[in-house]
Amino acid sequence: MTLRQLFQFVSFDSLVPYIKQSGQPNTVCLYKQAYDILLHIKPKEKGCYDIYVSLCEDYDGKKYINASQIEGNFWSTYIDGNIVLEEGIEVSSEELAFKLLWHLTYYGFSCEEIQSTFRSFRNDEYHDNKYGRKAREIEHKRYMLLANKAIRQRILNSIKEHQTYGDNSFSLPEDDWNYIEWRKHHCNRSKRMRDNRLKLRLEELSNLDRCENTIQRLLDAQSSTGITRDDLSFLWRKERLGIEFQTRSYNVSERLTYLDDLVSKYEAMDVVKDMDQAVLKVSTSKRFALSDIELSFLTNKVIQFFGNRNIQIIMSFDESLGEEIGVFVVGTKK
Repeated sequence: MTLRQLFQFVSFDSLVPYIKQSGQPNTVCLYKQAYDILLHIKPKEKGCYDIYVSLCEDYDGKKYINASQIEGNFWSTYIDGNIVLEEGIEVSSEELAFKLLWHLTYYGFSCEEIQSTFRSFRNDEYHDNKYGRKAREIEHKRYMLLANKAIRQRILNSIKEHQTYGDNSFSLPEDDWNYIEWRKHHCNRSKRMRDNRLKLRLEELSNLDRCENTIQRLLDAQSSTGITRDDLSFLWRKERLGIEFQTRSYNVSERLTYLDDLVSKYEAMDVVKDMDQAVLKVSTSKRFALSDIELSFLTNKVIQFFGNRNIQIIMSFDESLGEEIGVFVVGTKK
């Protein structure tokens, strides 16, 4: 049996109990999207690799099935590959399907998200805004202050090299990192206090950076709603929650039903129950803009979840969505 045939054989609903038992109860809607992507994805032109499933044992002696070789790889290289079970493995189709889905989504719930995750490994976590740039500057300063002269020069050379590739991070040999870590724990009290002040400032700037990036994303490519930065100022004041998802119906006439399932069956918007104020961004391509029926459905769902609480709705265009609907909801925690 191939991976695609396995996913065609089991229903997604039969995988939901395994998802909830895995300690990821708030990701059911994301697994649903990944499942449907896999059902529709085209295989690699040169053929797909087989998937080898082995039986492993953890430190407590508990046995589990493992197929970690598929983590982080392009889904198209495995989707029509045969599933090869190690001799002696007895597992239901549903448990096997969940375990393989878990491995495939280890670095993200879509091919684009996985690529983004790996790009982040080569770069730092900061965005290109005034807070992110300042945070990056302070982070580099912390390492420079702990490094000796030779390591400082290697840091500067590495930063310059990474910038040629469009990255903002730097890399060092293991011995250099060990030295910096040793200095961190063996410097005098005044230097430890200085490093702690920089650390606290870095945490503050990191939070501001993430908030600024969220606001920029919300305001980007608005169609006609006219939401301003001032309207989103509440996001600065408290801890934020959010989720992002989209339909994977592959048919414009079925995307409303798919969206209803994500919200009603797979708890896509349950996070808003913990929000006291929020903004909802709904995106489509211009060609497949929301119909009046779809807009009415979304409005009613928002009322159902938010009641009398304050909610703003932003409509925007995103041509990468094609026939699908994208939803991004973010708000402040109660």
